[in-house]
Amino acid sequence: MMWILVGICFYLALGIYVALTQGKQLIIEATGDYYDSKDLARFKAFLSTMLVLSVLVWPIVLTRGEKRKSQRRYVISQCSERFSKVAKERGEDLDAAALANISSKFIIVYEEFGMKFYKEHLKYELDKFRKEGLREDYRGRAEQHR
Repeated sequence: MMWILVGICFYLALGIYVALTQGKQLIIEATGDYYDSKDLARFKAFLSTMLVLSVLVWPIVLTRGEKRKSQRRYVISQCSERFSKVAKERGEDLDAAALANISSKFIIVYEEFGMKFYKEHLKYELDKFRKEGLREDYRGRAEQHR
């Protein structure tokens, strides 16, 4: 994905060079094509528009990954806090392996189905944990082998 963005930026930079310098004239001479001033004006307008759009889109492209990371951190912290709270209510103690296992399963739920389903499923699993105890597949690896 990153190479596609680099290619697009290179293409835009080349187009800007051609539009704003004598590169346009060199291409016309090399190919034998003739462009009148209206075509050149349209070409410059098109490249200017593309430049403005690329400048506006870059912050979105660059911050998309950061947003995803922060949402993962949110999922991990919410799962750990809420499951630990319910464990204290039940008089149990969850080890770090169990909390990591639970968080990893909920990250998958969040990424596959979105935030709304994640929140509903978290509520369902917390209610189930309150009533029935921790599910076997949520226990840490050390506890599963006992």
